[in-house]
Amino acid sequence: MSRTAILLLALAATSSAATLEFDLKAGRARTVTLDSPVDDSTFCEPRGYAGHGAVSRHFTRRVEISNTGVEALTGRLLVVNGRDWTNAEAFAKGLGLSAEPERQGESMKRLFTFWKDHRSHAGSGAKLANEPFAALNFWSYTLCGEDAQSLARLAATIGVPARHVQLNGHVAAEYRYDEAWHVVDGDQNTCYLRLDNETLASADDLRADPFLVLRTRVFGKFSPLDPVASAYNASLIEHVKPGEPKTLKVKTGPAPLNVFTLQPGESLAWLCDKPPEKPAGLLATEKPDALRTAALATIEHRVAAKRYTASKDGTITVRSPFPILKALNHSTGTVFEPKAGEVVFKAQIPVQGPGDKISVFSQCSRLALPLLSSGENSAMLEAEQGNARVSVEYDPPSKLAVPEVVVTMSPVAEGTPGFTIAARPDADRLWWQVSPVRDFTFVAPSLEAVIPFAQDLRFDPLTVTFLTPGRSYFIRAKASAAGVWGQWSELVEFRVTKPRQPHEMKFESVGGGRVRLAWSSGAKNAEFLVFGSNRIDFVPEIFAGEEIVALENLKATGKRANKNLLATVKEQSFEFLPEHRYFRVVARRAGVFSVPSVIERLPDELAVKLPPSKVLQTRATKVGEKDVYRASEEPLAPKAAAGP
Repeated sequence: MSRTAILLLALAATSSAATLEFDLKAGRARTVTLDSPVDDSTFCEPRGYAGHGAVSRHFTRRVEISNTGVEALTGRLLVVNGRDWTNAEAFAKGLGLSAEPERQGESMKRLFTFWKDHRSHAGSGAKLANEPFAALNFWSYTLCGEDAQSLARLAATIGVPARHVQLNGHVAAEYRYDEAWHVVDGDQNTCYLRLDNETLASADDLRADPFLVLRTRVFGKFSPLDPVASAYNASLIEHVKPGEPKTLKVKTGPAPLNVFTLQPGESLAWLCDKPPEKPAGLLATEKPDALRTAALATIEHRVAAKRYTASKDGTITVRSPFPILKALNHSTGTVFEPKAGEVVFKAQIPVQGPGDKISVFSQCSRLALPLLSSGENSAMLEAEQGNARVSVEYDPPSKLAVPEVVVTMSPVAEGTPGFTIAARPDADRLWWQVSPVRDFTFVAPSLEAVIPFAQDLRFDPLTVTFLTPGRSYFIRAKASAAGVWGQWSELVEFRVTKPRQPHEMKFESVGGGRVRLAWSSGAKNAEFLVFGSNRIDFVPEIFAGEEIVALENLKATGKRANKNLLATVKEQSFEFLPEHRYFRVVARRAGVFSVPSVIERLPDELAVKLPPSKVLQTRATKVGEKDVYRASEEPLAPKAAAGP
């Protein structure tokens, strides 16, 4: 039975979890079959900016590995399906990242897509959160500064340098490959495409044309395309006083990962259904309990006290490659706990004798759990020598309906295809994605969303600007019902039919104070809409009915009607008396719009009588002890006004 089929499971109902046990020898992979049509992915929410990967139920309760040999086991120990996110070499291999110059651009896109799907926005207060493998394995959540540091370290492993983007109240970086810089903002789940819908934009590109930001979904797949959020995000970019960007320097060493030591007779258990009561570090987030239960799990190391030499003060020292939460001597009741907010990797435990029963509890992210998938798995004991026994305790559901999704194209005469989504049984939510590559190793932030289930899927006009005519795209979807997620649907390949983008825009003085704007276009039987504004961050009114003129954080405190359509013409030129500095042209045929042209700035010699350019710009203001970020229309700095 296919995992993507509708599963009405009639498994043997039991009052306790099922157990799968198998033996391993160091360095030898073994195929292990989990006889279940579902696994933990069925019950796990997608990750995103504010979505921490909550689980609707725990499928795997516990995974335990016991040292059954006579020598210590030293290494990563249990490795499932070869997944290794603990070091740069293995990570790059698993994601298909490459340092070859011609593949660095593809690799950065892969890295962005992986990162947005495997971490969320919250703080641990720990210096090690700047280190990507600690961030993934210890917490799986970071704040923007930590996020930029982590991504910079990963990019450096494939030879891609990073530097800061000048922002007001946020931290992000841009990365140099293909002899240019490109912004990747992992924290806000955002990168920005130029209007070729292929090349990642640089910070200079965003200052020259803020529409690249304003058309882009921010804050991840759970957030709607919100003009206020996009305007706020664009207003963070420094337009008024831009300076030289600074190199992003890596400040932390590698995380103490990879090496467990498990003495004979000891065991290590990943308690998949038991998040820590108090997470390691100082958790900073709006809903700490929701994050704690969604993102974190606990590791228990059952210690054989007789294998350790006690110091003069009667304590033994036990180390863990994961942050230690506490150590408990069950025989004496003595507890070791780190200081509040401290992240430690060794515990000193008082003992009264070699027979003491001791547990050391450490924290791991749910990403670090060695979970088996439905069907066949590869399991290996990654250690220098020795033997081990593995026990997997899981809960097979007695009855469960898992949604199956089928995506088909809806017939339309012109423009972007619509899609019909069918789910059996009925579903309550839908996660759709569009990608230009079959393996979905790059998904632009505006080309995916988790939404209430809809049988008819159509894209808003701003989202359609990310689809270029003549290029192949692929769409897939999955659905959930009552917290149970199905698998991805079969891919559907499609293309859009719309006019070609106007290009090669030029200004020419024609006398009498008048100016002609001319452009080229391969659009046949089309008309052209000409838009103009003195705001460099204007949005053509076909995409937005209102223009935001003031913000306080993520709240619009000032708006006006967005009226910037200057003319609709049949020919590929437009004459006018200058009243605006910035222009953009969109082709239209049968009600379908082209990708907008790049923004063009009226030359200074033709704009001497015009008022200064403006931009919505954010500045921080102290209100009591808090910083409040307010945006208003500000005169644009000459450097930022230089145009594309």
